[in-house]
Amino acid sequence: QEDSSGDLRHDNEVAVLKVWVQIARCLRAEALPHLNPVVAALFRLLSIDVRASPEQLSRLEAEKDDEDDEDDEDDDIEMVETADGNWVAIRCSAVEEQSAACKLTLLLVEALQEHMYVH
Repeated sequence: QEDSSGDLRHDNEVAVLKVWVQIARCLRAEALPHLNPVVAALFRLLSIDVRASPEQLSRLEAEKDDEDDEDDEDDDIEMVETADGNWVAIRCSAVEEQSAACKLTLLLVEALQEHMYVH
């Protein structure tokens, strides 16, 4: 099931990136010519906006109005207080995707070591 934020697409992309990182860990420097799209995809995932859209917030508020104060475990949006005391709505799935991209980037850098850096 895919919503307007493209979560399914991102989930599939993370799965493919995991495979590519495993390949790179095995092939090391030999994988370098094939990694440009992998690195680009990792950076794209790291750059996704984790804030909830106004449409998602409206839908969340409508769903909460329809409920009798029951917690919905499927809610993807959480309210987080910032350091300056403001509140921001974030999409948990986007944060999870960014976390996965960070871990995969770390694994890729560890596997390729000095080959990862452009001189």
